Amino acid sequence: MAYKVKVYAFSNTGRETAKRIAEIKTKIFRGEKLVFEECIENKIDRISFRSASAHIFVGAIGIAVRKIAPYIEDKKIDPAIITVDEKGQFVIPVLSGHIGGANRLSELIAHEINATAVITTATDVNGYNAIDLLAADNRLSFIYSHNQNVNDKILKHEVVKVFADKDIDVIKDNHGIYEMSDLSECDVHIINDRKYIIGTGCRKNTDTILFEQTLNSILNEYGISHSEIDRICSIDKKENEEAIINYADKNKIMYETYSANELESVAGDFDKSDFVKEITGVFNVSERACAYACSLIGRGEFIIKRRVENSITVSILKVIKRIDLNGKS
Repeated sequence: MAYKVKVYAFSNTGRETAKRIAEIKTKIFRGEKLVFEECIENKIDRISFRSASAHIFVGAIGIAVRKIAPYIEDKKIDPAIITVDEKGQFVIPVLSGHIGGANRLSELIAHEINATAVITTATDVNGYNAIDLLAADNRLSFIYSHNQNVNDKILKHEVVKVFADKDIDVIKDNHGIYEMSDLSECDVHIINDRKYIIGTGCRKNTDTILFEQTLNSILNEYGISHSEIDRICSIDKKENEEAIINYADKNKIMYETYSANELESVAGDFDKSDFVKEITGVFNVSERACAYACSLIGRGEFIIKRRVENSITVSILKVIKRIDLNGKS
């Protein structure tokens, strides 16, 4: 799964800036590969608005606002909207700064093109991590309970009461902004709804349908839905493996790959295969990929350590994610 960004420009100078942005090809954003598309015709409709994770308009903010206005619905689902002046001096998040990632993405783009990110969100300006931003950055969901104006409470230096599900490790706030509480009394409920990591390996050019049927059969056996999967992972030699990529894209799941050195760095008791070592440089791919991915976001335990069907190896790990509630960024 990729974080797809559409880029629009409205002048010759703007198009040069748009090209500079589109050349940011190797960056990862929120765990997903950034994929840029230059939209030459500058057309946008309801379908194209929803088909991208972010839209960048190189030109005046007014143009961006008029282009997107008919399609705005809700900050929980709207894509990130960013404007960049045609000379590439300022990068300004316009919509979905926190959940959609416009603020974080603006900072990344500004760094890459040597521009200044102009962040106007009140919590960011005052140096606080808003709860919706913390949740989005950690691929967690949240529900406001008794108080929808949580960020207002933060700005007023009032305590925000937080309840986190048992499968979330919380690093408690040292600045007095967030306070853990019971579910019945909380302002916000943090939920780990993507709690599984899938590690996999397969022969080169494995049939796409066979891979899909095999993995779906195993997931169904354990009652795991696609919406509960945080990511699929493997070794970097499988970065372009079509069967895995197609499966991840079709089911809107993040796909990550790691080097042999990264896989070897994780501690644990893993199965060993001389054949896998000969091909990949590491004795075990699927288990180690699961464990390494888990080490980046929390801790966990295996549901399936290593299972091979149709020459496809699958490991499944249930992860307890961690979130740092320290309020100052």
